[in-house]
Amino acid sequence: MSVLGKSGVTLAVLAGLVATTGTACAAPSAAGADGTSAPRTVPCPGAQCTVTVSEGDVIDLGRSSEVSSMTITDVGDDGVTASTTGDDGRTSTITSTSGGSNTLNGVSYRVTSVRDGVATMQIGEAGDA
Repeated sequence: MSVLGKSGVTLAVLAGLVATTGTACAAPSAAGADGTSAPRTVPCPGAQCTVTVSEGDVIDLGRSSEVSSMTITDVGDDGVTASTTGDDGRTSTITSTSGGSNTLNGVSYRVTSVRDGVATMQIGEAGDA
């Protein structure tokens, strides 16, 4: 005699069906700096902020003209490669080491730390050298 009884068997069958078909809500496997799906958009209102980013993240600089975003194309062992596209359609790309400052299409930033594929950057006045 079964310990589960008829309702227990039905429950076990339903649980088995859910377990074998329950992948529809699975998130993509790539993760951004905060563990969410990459690529992700990181807000930086008025291009004045400190952000934590990983490869593929897009920093929304909160501008409607000039350069409106910066894309992180690589986070290496000791540096970050970022690119922007200006109003003229030209794309600029530059790599900065940890502690280094740069200006990319009029956006100043400093890479303050890089570790395990995650970088912290100060953008705007905070990033000026």
